[in-house]
Amino acid sequence: MGVMIHKIIVECHHAMGDVLMTFPALQKLYEVFYGIRIDFICGAKEQIPLIEQSGIVHTCYVLNVRTDSVLQIVKLCAALRLQSYDLGIALGQSPTGLDVLLLKACGCRQVISLQNQKAVDKNYIGVDTAHFSHRVQQHMACVQKAVQMYGMQPFCNSRFFSDPVRTLSFPDLSRCENRIGLCVGAGEFFYRKRFHKVYFQAKKWPVARWMELAVRLTGIGRKVILFGGKAEAADMAAYQGLIRKYQILDLTGKCTITESIRHLAACSVAAGADTGLMHAAAALDIRTVTLFGPTDPDVIGPYSQKAVYIRSGISCSPCYRTKQIQKCQRRRCMQNISVEMVFQAIAEQSYSDRNDH
Repeated sequence: MGVMIHKIIVECHHAMGDVLMTFPALQKLYEVFYGIRIDFICGAKEQIPLIEQSGIVHTCYVLNVRTDSVLQIVKLCAALRLQSYDLGIALGQSPTGLDVLLLKACGCRQVISLQNQKAVDKNYIGVDTAHFSHRVQQHMACVQKAVQMYGMQPFCNSRFFSDPVRTLSFPDLSRCENRIGLCVGAGEFFYRKRFHKVYFQAKKWPVARWMELAVRLTGIGRKVILFGGKAEAADMAAYQGLIRKYQILDLTGKCTITESIRHLAACSVAAGADTGLMHAAAALDIRTVTLFGPTDPDVIGPYSQKAVYIRSGISCSPCYRTKQIQKCQRRRCMQNISVEMVFQAIAEQSYSDRNDH
């Protein structure tokens, strides 16, 4: 057997979609290191209820890079050092290695991460993920490394990387085959300009197309729910007449993340741009139709055998983590996706879901 381990902390202080993609790895950690304390560093207080719902994490800590001051981060690291973690696993995929630096500042005896394979000292383990394109598989590779390090090799079998199913569950809710969730939010990117972060949207599909799609779906007997935040609620203000006429349930700006996901759990199909709710749908084992432009579905698409990806075929897509994503003004990768393309994909997914039942 390997070295004894008592406490593990996992880091992913990013958006909800990134956090949800760590759930299969958390589940595997829980199975292999059963009885060992697992803590988590997430990116927002709103994420804590979902993380706790898994029943895996003992304590959640929040590091919000948008709002936390340097002093708050220093205090967090000082508090975590008192916990004496045996292992820290960085799943945030920071291109500058700040996630690894964070876990080292927290006093982790050893640190595993996906990137920065050039070890800065003997306590750092960089995992080679060249054979795995999707982040969920890369996260699982980190867990596999932890399993090997601590003498749990018998658990590393051919099923280690099997597709996870239903890492989120709301047993008290029943799914309606005619209910379709449209996730009209787009999320944000940012780049650094001197000492400031400049936020911008690159994944937004026109609101008018979402509404046209919703109306078409009601025309074939589907009950449509609109999901989104406060920004999307402002966009929907001009469409309240249509929403009332076609009895569309508009939840934009009205729900917390957890409440939105509970409503989503009752849908048979979810459609949207590359956002956290689409990853939530995959974790709920719901059929998904996701619109991709600047990001790569092979890397961060909803991780599910029930996922359909729609792309416009523009040659410059994906452009994530390049300067082009900041400079682009037309966003043709999203603009060239038609309502018909999305409508047909949802119709096919609905038909498949009915056959499943």
